[in-house]
Amino acid sequence: MRHNQLKALVAFCALVLSAFAMNAQTVTKTFRNEPLQQVLKEIGAQTGYSFVYEPRDVGSAKPVNVTFDAPPLKTVLNQIILPPLRYEIKGTIIAISRENAQKDRISSG
Repeated sequence: MRHNQLKALVAFCALVLSAFAMNAQTVTKTFRNEPLQQVLKEIGAQTGYSFVYEPRDVGSAKPVNVTFDAPPLKTVLNQIILPPLRYEIKGTIIAISRENAQKDRISSG
């Protein structure tokens, strides 16, 4: 019985630590006049997160000019993904879309 409790405790600690590590992802890099798509690739490489987006949406974004010195991932995303774009994080996947994408689908269909 005691062995099972120890296994459960170790599993719980591993789960908590992995969740903490995911929330503690940071980015360190200077971007100068970089296309958003390239910035997203670098963020993915540094954090292990994957991005899902429509190329035309991300391609129409202004070039990124910013320096990051290990801020949390959400801080980075808030500085580079600007209206009309928005993002949503699900696990280790970050979905980027236009704010009015759903309205566009409804009105064109």
